[in-house]
Amino acid sequence: MQSSRKPWFSSLNTTFAKLAAWSYRNRWLVGAVSLLILVGCSYLAQQVRTDNSFEAFFDESDPAYLAYQVHQENFGSDEIIYLMYDASGYEHGVFNRELVNKIQDLTAEIDSKVPFVRRVMSVTNAELMMVDGDDLIISSLDEEMPLSQKRLLELSNSLKKRKLYEGNLYSKDLAWGGILVEMSRTSTDPLEKIQFDPEKGSAMDNLYPMVSNAVLEDILQNPKYADIPFSVSGDVPLNAAYNEILVDELGSLGVVCLLIIAVILGVFFRGNLIAVIAPIGVVILSFVMTVAFIEAMGWHLDMGFGIAPVLLMAVGIAHAVHITSEFLILARRYEDREKALYETLYLVGTPCLLTSITTMVGFASMSLTPIRTVAHAGIYMSFGVLSAFFLSVVLLTFFLSFMKSPATRRPAKPAPVTLNNLLSGCAQFTLNNSKKLMSLFLVVLAVSFWGISKLRVDSNWLMDFTDRVPVKVDAVKIDNTMTGLNPLAFLLDTKKEGGIKNPEFLKELERLQAEVETHFPLVRKSTSIVDLVKELNQSMNNDDPAYYRIPDSRELISQYLLVYEISGGEDLRSFVSEDYSKALLQIRAQLVYASELQSFEQQMNEYLAAHRLTESEKSTSGMGALLITLLTYINFSQIEGLTIAVIAITLVISVIYGSLKMGLVSMIPNLGPIIVVAGLMGLYGVVLDTTKLFIATIALGIAVDDTIHLVTRFRLEFQKIGNYRQAYVNAVQEVGRALIITTLSLVLGLCVLLLSLMSAQVWFGLLLALAMVLALVFDIFIMPILIIGLKPFGPELAAALPAVSSYDSAQMKGDEL
Repeated sequence: MQSSRKPWFSSLNTTFAKLAAWSYRNRWLVGAVSLLILVGCSYLAQQVRTDNSFEAFFDESDPAYLAYQVHQENFGSDEIIYLMYDASGYEHGVFNRELVNKIQDLTAEIDSKVPFVRRVMSVTNAELMMVDGDDLIISSLDEEMPLSQKRLLELSNSLKKRKLYEGNLYSKDLAWGGILVEMSRTSTDPLEKIQFDPEKGSAMDNLYPMVSNAVLEDILQNPKYADIPFSVSGDVPLNAAYNEILVDELGSLGVVCLLIIAVILGVFFRGNLIAVIAPIGVVILSFVMTVAFIEAMGWHLDMGFGIAPVLLMAVGIAHAVHITSEFLILARRYEDREKALYETLYLVGTPCLLTSITTMVGFASMSLTPIRTVAHAGIYMSFGVLSAFFLSVVLLTFFLSFMKSPATRRPAKPAPVTLNNLLSGCAQFTLNNSKKLMSLFLVVLAVSFWGISKLRVDSNWLMDFTDRVPVKVDAVKIDNTMTGLNPLAFLLDTKKEGGIKNPEFLKELERLQAEVETHFPLVRKSTSIVDLVKELNQSMNNDDPAYYRIPDSRELISQYLLVYEISGGEDLRSFVSEDYSKALLQIRAQLVYASELQSFEQQMNEYLAAHRLTESEKSTSGMGALLITLLTYINFSQIEGLTIAVIAITLVISVIYGSLKMGLVSMIPNLGPIIVVAGLMGLYGVVLDTTKLFIATIALGIAVDDTIHLVTRFRLEFQKIGNYRQAYVNAVQEVGRALIITTLSLVLGLCVLLLSLMSAQVWFGLLLALAMVLALVFDIFIMPILIIGLKPFGPELAAALPAVSSYDSAQMKGDEL
């Protein structure tokens, strides 16, 4: 027959069948080895660190990240904690004497108790610049305590004149105050640098930022501060919240998800305990092996890891259901469990391997993206897929070998006719309405492509949280009340030591800063050495407002800065490098999407193209620069990455079936779920960001998995009977049950993610569940229409192959089992 199976395909089937027989005969060895793997991997998995910092998206050799590192070397870590407090209920607002005393105590507590703090700033220790003759005196409210209310208000006038502090330490109307905590560490620092207590090792609660956030929360629980309404946000609280939610939900939601899947498996497998335990065991062990692999590679659990349990659940459950479902059917046909296992792996072992290969190829393509979290995920999830396949073939055999033989079990209940009737009805409906179904499919694709044209690619890390997370609510409140929490910086390099003391450079920086501030409300505040120099000039000239300008003399500027540092001033180091060759224009923007920051950056570049800098070179730095770069990477990852995956999977399927035509045909319905989901995202305004990048790859992998199982059985049935239509009906009735069980289990399991505190997880679960349903629909209703119409298996024949089991055939040939 023209479509006869390739020798390698048949040999692979036989190899899996023999592996099943070997595993059955050596089941205790298989069980013992699996237990040792679980113990060893569990030990490794316990050592793994969590890193959900924004910097984790970037490779250490990435130019944008290297620029960020230069920024940190010159100006220190830009990670912060920001506490905003409501002073509207106090007379004199922020400068109420009773409130100031409490803020003084709180500032001191944070400075002395919170680990990894570099500097704490509040109205109580902010710099008061006063002049006594020719001497500059830098003091603070702390140093003047205790103060009467009258004296406090007099001194507050000096603070209110300083632009550096307005919007950071107090609002313009004095109704809100702020405490800015600058950290000495970043979440990407080496392990030895972020451990608080070396004796406690790498336990999460002993690492930055978790330990810093925990101590801060304890301080704020002090009854002394109970009457002050605080809103807390910044890098440390946000990263800590992300880590806590990730760990908590891996446990709570993961358990709920597995319980739902267990119930569904129990219903479909009619209470067979082993048929329920075996798939769950495969998923759990493959998950532990994947975490151990991450630790062995020296990587961390990052933002990309959240989807790993879902993927491993999808692959592990799919393989296990196909194998278990086939085994239960064959176990009723044969009295010999070994023979049933042999036949089972002969039929489904190769399809499971092929689906694993195509899924691994899809994820491996992600390793080419410049986004480090996505690239790492592509590698460790490929490993997880391989682990799930290996365990499904070997460990599952161990579990199934203990299933009671049909002879000792109670008579099996008849298979539920409802599901069989449903599958038969679907097959007949497809055959009788092929033209209508294909027309509907094309219309759906056309509408989806229109939706894709409206799809917005963007990123806003704050949107990863739902509104049920207090730190997000606080962040939005702070962002709208005080300065923005989105840090962006322009680094100006004069290329000369002491170059920033040149008045021409400072005037150039002043011009740039003025242009930046025209972009309000996006830009909430900007600060630079220009503000400090102008304040010094005014203070040294009897506080005359006319002198709030840049001096024309380089010598005078140098003298002011020297006097300022000798007097104990500390604000200068936030704006200049130690050799005075580089200056930083700090910009606090609203927590907006990256595209708005990118638009702002483009407008500033256009401005500088028309008004060139002559005294320095400007580069964009800070966290905001990484966010802008990330947006470009998202476009690459979604378009180029998915293209590579589609081409690679098409080629793999073509090799599998020995036909490029079959490879191309199979990809038509497999791309359908991705196109439809992307179209709906565009139509409903759902943003494509880093957390949704995996959906297309996973959806493609799952769709291809279903296709391979169905097409492989379709092809086998066609080889037996030589008729496409009947072969399709037989194939759907044989594997359709497993496809439905798998899809229903995973869809309901994914619905658990709707309970997550992470908006990213909610959208991921919802969109992937939709893609999985569509994958099943397209495989049952569209794929067969294409195969019947194009006849990729060859012409129809009347002859049929004799029905001899592979086990009996091997015994007749004298093969060793």
